[in-house]
Amino acid sequence: MVYLTYLIDNYDNLPEIMIFMHAHREAWHHEEPLNRDAAEMVKRLSMERVVRNGFMNLRCDWTPGCPGWIHPHTTQENSEKPEEASVLKGWTDIFPSIPIPGVIGGQCCAEFALSRERAQAVPRSHLIYYRDWLLRTNLIDYYSGRVWEYLWHIIFTGQYVYCPAERVCFCDGYGLCFDDDKPFLELKHLGNILYGLRLELDHWRKKEQEVASAKKERNFTALAKMEVPKMTRKQQIEQEIQQKRAVFDEMKNAAFARGRDPRVRARIAGRPWKEGDGF
Repeated sequence: MVYLTYLIDNYDNLPEIMIFMHAHREAWHHEEPLNRDAAEMVKRLSMERVVRNGFMNLRCDWTPGCPGWIHPHTTQENSEKPEEASVLKGWTDIFPSIPIPGVIGGQCCAEFALSRERAQAVPRSHLIYYRDWLLRTNLIDYYSGRVWEYLWHIIFTGQYVYCPAERVCFCDGYGLCFDDDKPFLELKHLGNILYGLRLELDHWRKKEQEVASAKKERNFTALAKMEVPKMTRKQQIEQEIQQKRAVFDEMKNAAFARGRDPRVRARIAGRPWKEGDGF
């Protein structure tokens, strides 16, 4: 609703580049090499790539969403993608004259950058119609919003499956450049491990706070039922994070240094480049 309203209200006076993001700064769906931080994503985002492509999903990782996530003809709800069964109804209402595709794919999670040229390629009347659907649909927000999560790339690229290669997206989009898949996948795997360790550490820290609070209140009944934090495991996690983070940061910093060369970005993206082109 907010994204569409902004485009509708400012249609004739849009800036050259727009970034549509959630209100939260940190999120699981933000990228680990960018500290899962919206501010870092915006800071490193290549405006040149946005202008070249017109549309760029801010998430490069294919999971979830790519290469084929939504099967609109499915009528049975899948707990991993509860929106899937709602897309069929949404599609027939939103695009009544367009046949329903067999599959829809695009990186989650409804955060993207858009050029003015690409935005204005969609008639304002269409944007108003889309917003009206949100107002009149009998789908609850939880489902109507998720339906739109996998429609943005269709609206602005015309492709049902839009999944730019992860390594290219990171390099040309954010300047995190690897020449080969192997070291890139190693960084990605290490980043997933670090994220899992941080979640586990947060779990134990929360348990510590709960125990400390119960002791302070002398709530012995609650204490008897609590999971007592294992200090050795907590210390082990902290040490493991420190060790793995050092390796991760070394690989990441080298990749960002590599990406400062616009020729490298162009080569990895598979696009032509000549002196003076910039990024």
